[in-house]
Amino acid sequence: MTLGRTYPIIRNPKLVADDLLLRFGTDSDIVALNRSTVLAADAEVTNVIEGTSDHWGVAANSLIISNITDDGDILLLVSKAGNSQGMILLDGSTGDLELGAASGQSVDTFIAGVKEIDYATGALAFQQATIISTTAGGITLDPTTTLIITPTANTEAAVTATGYYTIDTRTGVSAIFAHSFNASAPTIASGATARWGLFDWGPPQLNYTGATQVTSLERLIAIRELVIASDTVTLTVDKATTFEIVPPGEGTNVSLTESSAIRILNGVTGTPTTLSGIIIEGLTTGSTNNLQLVMLVGGTEPVNTVADRVGLYAVDIAATRTTLGIRCEEAVIGTAELASTHKLVVRINGVSYGIMLTTTLT
Repeated sequence: MTLGRTYPIIRNPKLVADDLLLRFGTDSDIVALNRSTVLAADAEVTNVIEGTSDHWGVAANSLIISNITDDGDILLLVSKAGNSQGMILLDGSTGDLELGAASGQSVDTFIAGVKEIDYATGALAFQQATIISTTAGGITLDPTTTLIITPTANTEAAVTATGYYTIDTRTGVSAIFAHSFNASAPTIASGATARWGLFDWGPPQLNYTGATQVTSLERLIAIRELVIASDTVTLTVDKATTFEIVPPGEGTNVSLTESSAIRILNGVTGTPTTLSGIIIEGLTTGSTNNLQLVMLVGGTEPVNTVADRVGLYAVDIAATRTTLGIRCEEAVIGTAELASTHKLVVRINGVSYGIMLTTTLT
């Protein structure tokens, strides 16, 4: 059955039987077909599906609409307040499916009559808790400038006990980090204030209400205990740590004057009663040794004194004789025997000793 320019309007109901083409246009470029039998994926049908096609398979008694004009499109429009508005464009020249909406409106997705996704200009809004996942491969977020995550909820009732957002760190692969910052090598111009960083937090500000004294430990970042378990009772794990940090190193054509794995800077706000760079609380869960600070021997003993520095290190003065080393700007002064006026008690290898001291400094 063909509808051409001679018959622009169907005035009486017409029945198009199974597998007959409802043709549009003088050359029958556009057709509609009720396919009575199963059509396999990528199968061709004369005057309906041409060339080396790429399409889904369909069940019996399926409606097929096709435009076989080379690079021809299919456009669906509606009238919005008397003005035609394109809603769906099947672009033959590019193979794209384009969904349109009027200015100020959105493209919405519904399932079972319930809105699931609302997409307006520059804003994709899921309408309920949503899982974004893949069945193979990863997910890449590649913004032109900044990736921003901003939870809208700002009340205790709206935030779960795990925090504003949770990242599931489960991984079943050995020697793989759950989170890996794969930073490409940046290139920046050198200068007195030039620097680059991988992670920057803040400066945030916490605002309390009320005047009730806070006795709990306020912390900006809390990293909890890693509990290591095994299904074998005889498993021994030799070493474990919460942080593994390596100091910066020298690359091509760079002379690095001072490098450190951790550097603690002076506070800049307020005047705390006590300001400490590091506080190590009492350790009690070790079965035989609870050491608050450990330095391992094996490094190179420092030979130069650096101004305004006191350095501590471990050193072997003989086989099986590792001891504490001190490097400081103040020199050891040779002097005649002096009477001790004070004593400092220290513990060395479980035994208390008194170090005799004097207030005579010359």
